Amino acid sequence: MPNYKTHVRFNTLLALPLWIFLLSYFYHPPAEDLVLFSGIFLYGSYFFHPDVDLAYKIKLFTFKGLMTLPFRLYGAFFRHRGLSHHPFWGTFTRIVWVLLLIALFFCVKKWTIPTFPALKKLLLENRSLVTLVVLGLFLADLSHIGLDRFSSRIRK
Repeated sequence: MPNYKTHVRFNTLLALPLWIFLLSYFYHPPAEDLVLFSGIFLYGSYFFHPDVDLAYKIKLFTFKGLMTLPFRLYGAFFRHRGLSHHPFWGTFTRIVWVLLLIALFFCVKKWTIPTFPALKKLLLENRSLVTLVVLGLFLADLSHIGLDRFSSRIRK
């Protein structure tokens, strides 16, 4: 399987331009949306990828270590190349993981956790932003997983 640097190079140099081209060609989004999508895609490629279940192996007091801090315990619940490498469920598990950490933070700070109707309203009011974030993370994961599967077939 490709290593971290190979995945980042692939996603940055090949996958991101391809996804931007496809989004532009089929959907004609505003330039600001493409910039936001690109930023989220790069964040997904560098710090929110399917291999983040191995975050506990990264030195904590480095930039990469600090950026993967929310995922230090993620690997205890999800084994490597298991659910975290599923094209849909992997992204979903990491998004839910981060949302649970945010909810836990609210509980520790004794802040009020927004109710489901309030969250639903917030998501609906910002559905374009939410869509771009989820799409950027999902397509970064899909590119990562695609490269894993492609390289494993070449090795056979």
